[in-house]
This record gives sequence, C-alpha cells and structure tokens, in this order.
Amino acid sequence: MKTNSLDRQETAHNEATRDPIFLLQAADIVIVERDQVEYCDACERLCLSLSEHDCSGDDYEPISNQELIYRGIAEVYWRTEYVFLSREEGERYGKAKHYHYPDGWRVYCIPAMGDLANLLGRGL
Repeated sequence: MKTNSLDRQETAHNEATRDPIFLLQAADIVIVERDQVEYCDACERLCLSLSEHDCSGDDYEPISNQELIYRGIAEVYWRTEYVFLSREEGERYGKAKHYHYPDGWRVYCIPAMGDLANLLGRGL
C-alpha cells in the first residue's frame, strides 16, 4: 500500500517524532506477589488472603486488576501484537477486536529505524 508522504510528515509532526509507527500492544497482567492472593472457588477468581474476606455477601466485590497493580501484587507487561502506519488505524483495530484483549490494549507510537524508516520516507 502506497502512502502519501505528506500524510506521513503531518503524522510525524503531530506525534512529535520522526518516522512514526504505531504498535498495538496487549496488556498481560502478571501476579508477582503470589503469597498475597489465592484463588477463591466461591468467587471463581483471585482474591486477597481468603481469611480476610467473605464473598458470600451481596456487597462483596472481588479485587480488580487495577487494585492488584496498585497494591504491587501484579504488574502489567505490554506485548506488541501488530504494527500500523497511523494511530487511527491501530485504534480502530483495537476497538473492533477488544474482546481479544481482556486485560486491555493500547496504541503506542515509536520512531521507525533503519530500512523501515527509509521505506516510510520514500512512501513505501
């Protein structure tokens, strides 16, 4: 697919980087402090120490991924899935396929290097 070099220059200006490419990245949430959480059969998910909660009550909410991260129990790792020439294209794809990314996704801009930058400069 041939791109318009003027569009690429405008994209570079908007993103404040040279030869930008856009990575669609999927979040992987990894438990790093396993001794602080346990799998609860009643909740069917991870919970803080089972002795500290009663998941049978109506007002009980299991701990969220964000809370696990905030408490330092889990960390987010970003895995690159696809590369796009525009942020809009990457975001459209992420929104259309959001069900593939239960822990989240993002579109991240980086400058292209080497031969890829040369190809982009010539308009592919």
